Amino acid sequence: MLQKAFTEDFVTGEKSKNIGQRNYYVQDSHPVIVSAEMFNKIRKEMAKCFC
Repeated sequence: MLQKAFTEDFVTGEKSKNIGQRNYYVQDSHPVIVSAEMFNKIRKEMAKCFC
């Protein structure tokens, strides 16, 4: 997620913390380390342990 804070008023320079007003999500911005398939398999295994 981008823009954790944003400028509300450019004239005064007033900044606010972003608590859901503006959301920007970037996908595929980094090379993958673990494939989506492997990630999902691991997540399922972890869910079994924590139930």
